Amino acid sequence: MLYIIGLGLGDERDITLRGLEAVKKSQKLYIESYTSLLSFGISKDGISTLEKLYGKPLIIADREMVEEKADDMLLEACEFDVAFLVVGDPFGGKKQYEPPTFMTIGVAIDQLLEVEQLRGESAYNEDTLCVGFARLGSENQMVVAGSMKQLRAVDFGPPLHCLTIVGKTHPVEEEMLDFYRS
Repeated sequence: MLYIIGLGLGDERDITLRGLEAVKKSQKLYIESYTSLLSFGISKDGISTLEKLYGKPLIIADREMVEEKADDMLLEACEFDVAFLVVGDPFGGKKQYEPPTFMTIGVAIDQLLEVEQLRGESAYNEDTLCVGFARLGSENQMVVAGSMKQLRAVDFGPPLHCLTIVGKTHPVEEEMLDFYRS
């Protein structure tokens, strides 16, 4: 049996219980490594946090393996249980032909403002309130609220990043936005 398991985006504890059960009964564990980025990884003793949790070694599935040698994994799955681990949602991605790049919040804002300038629809501008998120669910997550102009100047650090444009808000939401304002 081949199990395709999403690991979430935060840390090694984000796997579902069913996913963890499948990992525990699998004889081989592959982890996809070229379209996604782990926000957690190798511990001080050189063993990955996932290998420690699962008690089994991981096989890195790089681009070549995923695109050209997937049949080998499928043949193994006919003989014994195999788990293919994917950071995030395993069915929400797309096939990629280049190494992964990650859009920063600053780049997202620049692109949005460029589109607005071209279209001239007055949907948003540099003063529009937004919330920038980085590495949600991890130990070093970051949440900052501010105008597009303010968020452009914030160093959100390493990926993964998310930008939310704030619309009409409830008073409770306003309190949270105030809490995270830069």
